[in-house]
Amino acid sequence: MFRLARITDIIRRLDLVAIAVELLIVFIGVYLAFLLAQFDQGRRTDDRRDRVLDLLREGVVYYEDLFAGFVLYHNTHNASFREDLENGLIQDYSEQSYVAPQYPIEVVNYLITSESFDVFDVELYLPLTNYANALERIMYVEEKLTRLAEGYNPAAAASGSRY
Repeated sequence: MFRLARITDIIRRLDLVAIAVELLIVFIGVYLAFLLAQFDQGRRTDDRRDRVLDLLREGVVYYEDLFAGFVLYHNTHNASFREDLENGLIQDYSEQSYVAPQYPIEVVNYLITSESFDVFDVELYLPLTNYANALERIMYVEEKLTRLAEGYNPAAAASGSRY
């Protein structure tokens, strides 16, 4: 009984208003801490997104410049090849090698993983996946054309004739 009376006396001496104010201060502090952490996470995500976009933009510009050189080479080369072909010349390309361009497919595939899905919005994510699919198709066609070219044996070179 003595303990119960002591506990009741302690409760009567408590200032409930002061406890409520202290609890309110603690709740507001915790809430502000969560808001600040969320804001900081959003800022980090935006910084990461901007960094990745800058790197991607730089890579795409680099590959655009590189492909412009390939296009120029092939336009010139294809014109001279057609001219030679029309004149009856068949060139022997068996000793030539062609270095295929190295596409940034690993970078693009990394960018469209679920890890970076939260960094990009849908307006950027969908064109990026379309870009990755287009690169994959180009690589597939190049691989098939390379396999066909490796198996090509021109009849003129095989028979020793000029035709």
